[in-house]
Amino acid sequence: MRFTPRRSSPRLPSFDYVGEHSYHLVFNTRRRCPRFSDASIATTCLHLLEASSARYGVQIPAYCFMPDHLHLLVVGADSAPLYRFAQHFKQATGYRHQGLWQRSFYDHILRSEEAEEAVAFYIWENPVRAGLADTILDYPHSGPRESMLGYSVSEHPQDRAKALSLHSLTVGSQSLQEVPAWKH
Repeated sequence: MRFTPRRSSPRLPSFDYVGEHSYHLVFNTRRRCPRFSDASIATTCLHLLEASSARYGVQIPAYCFMPDHLHLLVVGADSAPLYRFAQHFKQATGYRHQGLWQRSFYDHILRSEEAEEAVAFYIWENPVRAGLADTILDYPHSGPRESMLGYSVSEHPQDRAKALSLHSLTVGSQSLQEVPAWKH
């Protein structure tokens, strides 16, 4: 395998990626292989996502493990470093599943006029748009399920925003019966 030198960083040089910002992130699998078609890999990565988000103080109000990539809505706290969170998550998952990730990741910093709810719904709709599910609730590798349930049953924007604000990826906040079987 031939060595490929690192390209310059795709991050904005004038932005520090620390603090109370919201981001839409996309991590691609190496060579876009459908690694997340294997439910056990998606489950392991979800547990490591929970650990990384707790360690770096970020919230994950929406995620979706597509077969060859992962979408995340990430909300930072006061001193939450996005880059360190992403690095830790990719290293931890890459250690468990060698060769999992493509180098770097896509990030979009949400502007004040962009609603987190719209980004979350976009993330959850990915499997529907790809023909992998009929509704957002039919796809087993996205969540948090509690937010999706509240979001999908309500037509009122305030109710949808409330459902999204559950931020239920807090480690230890759910009993085993409340966690869908695919997360175990």
